[in-house]
Amino acid sequence: MLPNQFNFIRRADQNFHWLNIFFLGVVCLVPFSTGVLSRYPDALLAVAIYGVNLVLIGVALYILWTYATYRRHLVDADLPRAVVRLGKQRSLLAPACYVVAILAGLIDPRLSLVIYALVPLLYIFPGLQHFWTYLAHR
Repeated sequence: MLPNQFNFIRRADQNFHWLNIFFLGVVCLVPFSTGVLSRYPDALLAVAIYGVNLVLIGVALYILWTYATYRRHLVDADLPRAVVRLGKQRSLLAPACYVVAILAGLIDPRLSLVIYALVPLLYIFPGLQHFWTYLAHR
């Protein structure tokens, strides 16, 4: 299993702390967006609010990883490019799926809920780790 991206970060600077605060701030909005969605599960606006929250989390994680690995200034200098690329790809996979889910909500908001429920499976099942490794080496 591939480790969490934060396991590769060895140092931090002020900008990284601010980016991390932004990331955590967006994560803190999850109870709000989940509450709206649970109250109005058939409303496109509720589905979109939840989806935008999840997209922002993924984008914030991508920004954090990109900043940390830029010129290897917050990670080990010998960190393989494949790991950096894999981290970026994994960070953007979920937001891409959530954008699809938001758009699917235009057809039927319940379809969005199904997609939201399926996206975590991309990260949970260990068999998919081979797929991520394959992508990293392309």
